[in-house]
This record gives sequence, structure tokens and C-alpha cells, in this order.
Amino acid sequence: MSAAVAPGPPSDVEVVIFDWGGTLTPWHPIDLLEQWHVYATAYDPSGADGLAAALLDAEHETWRMAREHHASGTLEDIFRRCGVDPSGDRHETALARYHAFWDPHTYLDPDAAETIDGLHARGIRVGVLSNTVWTREHHEKVFRRDGILDRIDGAVYSSEIPWTKPHP
Repeated sequence: MSAAVAPGPPSDVEVVIFDWGGTLTPWHPIDLLEQWHVYATAYDPSGADGLAAALLDAEHETWRMAREHHASGTLEDIFRRCGVDPSGDRHETALARYHAFWDPHTYLDPDAAETIDGLHARGIRVGVLSNTVWTREHHEKVFRRDGILDRIDGAVYSSEIPWTKPHP
């Protein structure tokens, strides 16, 4: 993220749309198998290794479909591909651990809030458009944690629509 946008004269720009991962949050390598191992260990301790590998394969398939066909997917889709019922206490406990794994990787870029405030000061609205398997509720929880939920004027998450960006 670059330096904040200084207040200035009005602009012809009405809205700036940000991606989430790698733009509003810094991008860095993640051990994707580990995220699923954290989930699987809580969901099925005796079968954790096999379930983690299956979840990783299902996630890879979800992102392959996004790249090749611009088809969106959700966490629920990933779980269901592996025979995991995405409901109940066992799933909710495992999902909470999965999200806790991601917490340190989702913090806002240090310049993002100031940049958003600078855009608003110039009368420019701010939106988010993100290819994601996560729910709106989860993204809003992250934005609330980082103090910018009320500064986002609109958001579209691929997990809520049939397509990913860019869609022809």
C-alpha cells in the first residue's frame, strides 16, 4: 500500500475499489496444508492427516475452477467435497481454530486506514472486491477488528456470487 491520499481538490473519481488479500492486507506465503491440519485436528483427530490433505485438494480444485472458469466457491463447498458436514459443534470448533490460524495473516496494511480516510476526505467512496471462499460475515469481522468496517462503503465477495474476477 502506498502513502495515504492527501486531501485535495475534488476529483472526477467517485469510487476506489480495493482487493482484500495482498492490497488491504499484506500478502505473504501461507502453509496451506497447515491451515487444514489445524481444522482437521479439531474436527477428526484420528483422521486429521487424511482429512487435511483432502481439504487442501478440495481448496486447490476450488481455486483452479476460479482461475480457469471464473467460477466462485465457498468454504462450505470445500468441506462438502470432502464429506464434511459444515454444521454442528465439532465443525464450529474446528472452524474457529481455522480462522484463528488465519488471524495473524489478515491484519490491515499499516497505511490502509489512512489511505481510505484520505479518499473519503476527497469525497471518494471506497469499496472492496475480493475473490474469496470466506463469508461476508467473516470479512466484516476482520474489518471490524481492524477498525475500518464503517469506512467501507460497499463490498462484493466472490463467495456470494457465481463468479470470480475478472469475469468476462
